[in-house]
Formats: sequence, C-alpha cells, structure tokens
Amino acid sequence: MNFINKIRNHELGKNILVLMTGNGFAQLFALLISPILSRLFTPSEIGIYAFLLGIVNIFTVISSGRYEQAIVVSKTDKEAINVLALGVSLVSIMSAISFLIVLILVSSNFQFFEGQLNEKWAYSIPIVNFLLSFYLLLRYYAIRKKSFKYISISMPGCK
Repeated sequence: MNFINKIRNHELGKNILVLMTGNGFAQLFALLISPILSRLFTPSEIGIYAFLLGIVNIFTVISSGRYEQAIVVSKTDKEAINVLALGVSLVSIMSAISFLIVLILVSSNFQFFEGQLNEKWAYSIPIVNFLLSFYLLLRYYAIRKKSFKYISISMPGCK
C-alpha cells in the first residue's frame, strides 16, 4: 500500500496511472463489445474492415510524415505550434491526394475485394485517414502540454 501512495504522490506516477486507466478501460470496452460485433457482422465484413484499417494505418504514417513526434520535442511552444500547423497542412494535402486516388480507382470501375467492397467504403479511407492523423497530431500536442487526462479519455476511440 505504501508503494501505491508513493506513486499517487509523484506527478509521473499520477500520469502513468491516468494513462493506464484509460488504456485499461479501452481494452475492456473492446473485449466486452467483441461478442456483439461478431453477431452483427460476418467474418468477411470484419476482414474488409481490417483491410481498410490496415490501409488507413499505412496512409496515416505517410500522411503525417511522423511530424507529431516533433511536437513533443520542440524547444518552444511556438515551434511546437508551427510543427502542428505543418502536420495539419501535410495531412490535409495527403488526404486530398488519397481522395483523388480513390476517386480515380472508383471511376475506372476498379474492383475492391472482387466487388465485395463497395465504393462508399472506399471513400471512407481518406476521411478516416484525415481524422486519425489529425487526432494523432492533437494527441502528441496534448502530451507536450501534459494533458494526460484528456488523452486517457480519448483512448477508447483509437489504438
């Protein structure tokens, strides 16, 4: 019990506990909701979702240029805000390019998953890419500002 009190009284320990709690609730939520999702969706639909999520994760790394990590290590707040603005600009440009790629593929009747993936889901790739990349930029800015409570609250929606 003395060890837990030491952790609670130390700022780093508090921040770690806040993030662990948020992450624990996110994983518990995923565990509890998975039986419901397996009843609502077929294995092929879950596979298509996993494929889309894989593409989005690849685009997220490319579109943000990993500038979100530079936000944390910036020397001044002004520099961090400039890196954040650069990241948002880069994400916007890359999302627009990925939207154009999807638009070209859909207009040329490209068959995603042998026709199992319709075009509305293909259009979701650039949208989800933008939202996830923007979230990551803001998350790293929150890390810089030591707003771990907000990060913990937002964790159930993301990885």
